[in-house]
Amino acid sequence: MNLNQIKAPPPAGRAALLLSAALVAGCAGRAAPPSEPAPEPNVARDAAEYLRAKQVEPLSGPLQALLAAPPKPPVPTEPHPLVNQPAPLFALTGTDDRPTDLGDLAARGPVVLVFYYGYSCDHCVAQLFGIEKDLRYFTELGAAVVAVSPDAPAKTRERYAEYGAFHFPVLSDPDRTAAARYGVFRPAAGDLPKWQAHGTFVIGRDRRVRWANTGSEPFADTATLLHELALSEQRLPAPGKAVAP
Repeated sequence: MNLNQIKAPPPAGRAALLLSAALVAGCAGRAAPPSEPAPEPNVARDAAEYLRAKQVEPLSGPLQALLAAPPKPPVPTEPHPLVNQPAPLFALTGTDDRPTDLGDLAARGPVVLVFYYGYSCDHCVAQLFGIEKDLRYFTELGAAVVAVSPDAPAKTRERYAEYGAFHFPVLSDPDRTAAARYGVFRPAAGDLPKWQAHGTFVIGRDRRVRWANTGSEPFADTATLLHELALSEQRLPAPGKAVAP
């Protein structure tokens, strides 16, 4: 066959071919139907799930009974450099935009000091939700609870509007100076990357660190903290002594 004898399709035919090709190309290039939108994160819900996974339940019963027969053996302190040393003092701004002075708090009674990464971290803030549920026991021991993170006070107030406020000071340490003094933060330097850890400390009214726990997970055993506070205040029941219900 002489190729020169092949005629081009008539204009109408070319139009039909072009239209068909366009339809095929359009189908091939069409995006898949949108998937369901991801659920909005709920820090309080995720924190509750974390505590359930760790089998952490709110405490119940009289304080003295809990101290005499804790639900499980208290966790001993880690060999932290600050244990039995004066607690590094600081004054940091809280959600009321006023500074809270650690030295003033410790002069009035023992303090539980918690360093956490920030409210956007569900497992970090789970520790605070756990303490909030058991806060009446800390109050009965005359102890203050203080939480510290890099979050600005305005960000914490936003989270309070979403999930409710904690009934203890939540302070802002934006440059992590206080965290560094307690050994739970190290800025990047040379070949060393930035490093941070969770930290929980029990400080006596003598302003000395009595107990410490640091690491990659928050410390969620409030019964241990109550034990250490009572020990600090010489309020542990004598061994074998009956405790009134």
